[in-house]
Amino acid sequence: YGTDSYDASGNTFYKAIPTGGTGLNTDWVTMVKSMIEDTVMDVNLQLSVNPSNPVNVYNLIDSNTAFSATPVSGIDSESGAQFFGVTRDTDLTYKVVFSNNNSEMGVKLNELTLSAVWGDTVIGSKTITIVTD
Repeated sequence: YGTDSYDASGNTFYKAIPTGGTGLNTDWVTMVKSMIEDTVMDVNLQLSVNPSNPVNVYNLIDSNTAFSATPVSGIDSESGAQFFGVTRDTDLTYKVVFSNNNSEMGVKLNELTLSAVWGDTVIGSKTITIVTD
């Protein structure tokens, strides 16, 4: 039985199921455990703004990049806002640089959500408030 998933070495997660079903429970537990522990991910940063923000926050962002990983051995590489080959239990840090080029008068509170995504799946997110004046 194949899952179309691959481990860190590029091997497909594949288990042969005996016709009599013997050992099936153990095989499934082993396969799921291996998928959790050995799967690597390419993780990207996705930025999204609250549509009711008084200021277009996208205009305030100078750059967003993949910054660091702990442990460093938990990734293969990084480029732009993406980490490649991320392994389980690796903490990722992104750097987002802002410039307050807002010309509107008065204090404005704006929300920005930063999400770490793997494919179409959000694996972690944080919403921050940006104050412009």
